[in-house]
Amino acid sequence: MALRGLFPTRKKTVDGVGGFAHVYVVRLKEKMKLADGSVGDVACLKRVLAPDKEALGIVRTEVETMVRP
Repeated sequence: MALRGLFPTRKKTVDGVGGFAHVYVVRLKEKMKLADGSVGDVACLKRVLAPDKEALGIVRTEVETMVRP
């Protein structure tokens, strides 16, 4: 499994399933510096199925909100 090809990962566990999304806890192959200055190799990966354009718009808004500092 890869996070859009940017961060190679190994699937760790399924953390949650519901509606149109699955959330995985993954271990990155390399440690990364996090926003708080710490270093880690565990992340959450959310996989979302958008069944139509309206749902895709909602997913895009969610992603834009999460990447804001």
